[in-house]
Amino acid sequence: MKIRALPLLCSVLLLSFSWGQEEAKSYLLASKENPVPIGQTFKVTTKATMNDFPLSITIEDQKIEGKMTRSGRRVVKYEFLAADRVRATILADITTGKQTMAGAETEIDERQPTQGRSFLVVKKDGKWSVDPKPEDVEPADQEAIDAAIERLEKHANNEGETSLRMYGDKPRKIGESWEVDAVALPGMDNIEILGGKITVTFTGLEEFNGEPCAILKAKFKVAGQMDEKSMKGIGVDISGSMKITRSLKFFEDYKTTGRLGMEAMGEMQLQPGLVGTFKMGGDVKVEMLAVKVPQANEK
Repeated sequence: MKIRALPLLCSVLLLSFSWGQEEAKSYLLASKENPVPIGQTFKVTTKATMNDFPLSITIEDQKIEGKMTRSGRRVVKYEFLAADRVRATILADITTGKQTMAGAETEIDERQPTQGRSFLVVKKDGKWSVDPKPEDVEPADQEAIDAAIERLEKHANNEGETSLRMYGDKPRKIGESWEVDAVALPGMDNIEILGGKITVTFTGLEEFNGEPCAILKAKFKVAGQMDEKSMKGIGVDISGSMKITRSLKFFEDYKTTGRLGMEAMGEMQLQPGLVGTFKMGGDVKVEMLAVKVPQANEK
């Protein structure tokens, strides 16, 4: 009986050992120099939605209350032409919704003049920049075009450093958690982050865009201020969580979904010479999806 049981015992021990080895496997999540998916095209869609946000503006002793529903959608196609050359085409940049103040309702329907424009982002002397700059721009559209160029250049130049802040330069194991400074939080394009923490947990693996990807969850609490010209300097407190699907091949976030609570308050210039105290708060749903576009020779 003992002799017959020995092979079974050995099998169980070997199986247990193999499970332990699999659990201990580590994965690199970020790199200073991200590999470039040369010859590939990705369509990246970002969305932010807020429903019935209560808001108020106080001017001297008068308080005006209202609410706002707002949905922003931006779609950009990235064509990776070479290791130092990427074409970014803005397919959509739309904000819709409605705002009610003191009983008066206003529809929001903003389409940025960047829609349909392509920008060539090139790397020279280690730095990414849009080159050439567009010249056929109407004076009324110049500010929006400049903002789009600044966003593209900032993302291209800071992406590696931001990812390293978020995920680190050492391999991570499934089940591992770590804490990082809030400045690494993705998707905060219009907010200057002043403080806070993020707790990131590596929860598992799955395939996305035909590649192995890490699944991560992030919980965060952030203090900052608005960076948009019309609301610059207004204080913001944000807390929430998000789920991230991240490529292990190109070290890019392919999918992000989350919900966050936001409170914003501060003084803003309503018009020249007129300053009021602005207050707003509520929940925001955020989404980002990067999908690989099949090439003509791919089935």
